[in-house]
Amino acid sequence: MDGHIDCTLWAGCKLQIMCTITLTVTPPLCTTHSHKQHSTCFNYVKLQ
Repeated sequence: MDGHIDCTLWAGCKLQIMCTITLTVTPPLCTTHSHKQHSTCFNYVKLQ
């Protein structure tokens, strides 16, 4: 399913950021990447 999914629905990220899904995956996993300048939530998945 390509599109934008709110990470808060998956991992309850502290920041409400829209994640862009470029791969068709089920279920999608959301990981929070914290950086010194900014923290963003991306849709992270591993295909085997």
